[in-house]
Amino acid sequence: MTVIETSIFINRSPEDVFEFAVYHPERLPDWFAGVQAVEWSDTYPEIGSQLEVTYKAAGLTLQTTGTVVDLVSGEKYIAEYEGMASGLQTWTYTPEDGGTRITLHFDYEMGGGGLGKIADRLIVERQNTRNFEQSLENLKALVEG
Repeated sequence: MTVIETSIFINRSPEDVFEFAVYHPERLPDWFAGVQAVEWSDTYPEIGSQLEVTYKAAGLTLQTTGTVVDLVSGEKYIAEYEGMASGLQTWTYTPEDGGTRITLHFDYEMGGGGLGKIADRLIVERQNTRNFEQSLENLKALVEG
């Protein structure tokens, strides 16, 4: 299992950051690095609802399905993803100095057996880390802008 965690301070309230990041899935390609397209169920983001995400990472176009497993408005969003990389993505929104510390924690495992694990260690993990860091920077710019 690979674990990636990154965070950023955003000078807006947790409710504002959460609202933008979670309740507007149509904006995901605008800020989440690598996301090419997204579709969501009618009940999104309720627990049990799903997102279908197409993204590019390490030169590959990948499909993944995220199922919301926990949601507390303004505090946390947790989704379980299945696809080439399967795992649990946890987003926390913590009040800090009049703004928000948003943290992304992703535990995942690459498909493809031994070759998938090698590809993860050599390429995918670094690319995912860069994408997550860039995504948080993009989110910050949009929410603060």
